[in-house]
Amino acid sequence: MIYIEKNIESTVALTLGDSSLLINPYFLFEIINNFTLESFFISYPDLSGYPERYSLFHFDLDIAKGEYTYNVYESETPNPTELSDTTEILIETGIMIVNDDTVLTTDIYL
Repeated sequence: MIYIEKNIESTVALTLGDSSLLINPYFLFEIINNFTLESFFISYPDLSGYPERYSLFHFDLDIAKGEYTYNVYESETPNPTELSDTTEILIETGIMIVNDDTVLTTDIYL
């Protein structure tokens, strides 16, 4: 599971090397809103010094607070932007929670 804050850079570590079939791949993330089913693709560079053990990404997303599904695909192309840029083999899938601390909450007992 990935947990991030909206509009705040979050460091995310994933073990993508275990499932990867390419040497030094680039990764494309598909982010799907579990409520609206709207999706988009985004790529981030792997910042890990040991990509065979883990992949390290800095996420900075401006999306609505909520629950999302993420799918990760590998690519030989740097900075892939769409599924056709990848091998179209799903490397990892999981849940991503986006929190937004700027949302005001009210106490029902006021």
